[in-house]
Amino acid sequence: HLWKEDIEIMKKMGVRNYRTSVSMSRVLKENGAINDKAISWYTQYFKALKKSGITIYATLYHWELPQYLNEQGGWKNRKTIEHLTKHAEAVYQNLGEYIEEYFILNEPWCSSILSYYFGIHAPGEKSLNGALLAAHNLLLSLGIVYKSLHSINRNIKISTTFNLEPAYANSTDPKD
Repeated sequence: HLWKEDIEIMKKMGVRNYRTSVSMSRVLKENGAINDKAISWYTQYFKALKKSGITIYATLYHWELPQYLNEQGGWKNRKTIEHLTKHAEAVYQNLGEYIEEYFILNEPWCSSILSYYFGIHAPGEKSLNGALLAAHNLLLSLGIVYKSLHSINRNIKISTTFNLEPAYANSTDPKD
């Protein structure tokens, strides 16, 4: 409820670019219908950001899978991709005029390996097979969502946020 004050603080700080998320849990109802109240709120929010001279970079999935999708297997269920695609299309069609660039996923490694293998994030599972299936579906969703949005607007800017780490061989031995 303090988002207007937050934008004022951002303006005072000289923020010109802002990455935010558009929640699938808010935008899509369980039956797949668009939640008009959510779109209305995001429209107000994005208009205020734009009016303040702040460029919006929107993440479409930032670890907030709706409970009903989790109950159907979450990212282990390929149908989750359909929901993300519908969400992405709804965001573009209703909020696209405000968004400079889309990030399809935020750190898919966290949504797969940390969530389904290490059990650190929701749903807290500890299954290598589940984690690999979730990772596969998350990466598949990148291509499907990209293709869907790109078919609507060939000039759309789309990317994804990955968390990368350097890796080094154990030794200089070619086997390593």
